[in-house]
Amino acid sequence: SKGETQERALAFAEDNNLTFPILFDVDGEVFRHYRGRGVPNLLFVDRQGVIVANHPGAVGAQDLEALIQQLVETE
Repeated sequence: SKGETQERALAFAEDNNLTFPILFDVDGEVFRHYRGRGVPNLLFVDRQGVIVANHPGAVGAQDLEALIQQLVETE
């Protein structure tokens, strides 16, 4: 988003011990490809590149946990 930089995002990830891959979609190509619907937009993409969940807007910890549990159960 405006005012944010890749350096700040990487520093945040390091400060918070985040170990998952972080994508910097500078030109919005990935957002358009996966039909993003707003910012923020949470996408779960399987290993074949298929969207298995698309949640526009912010997601709280409990809702995120429930969504992940639902995806795990359907796998």
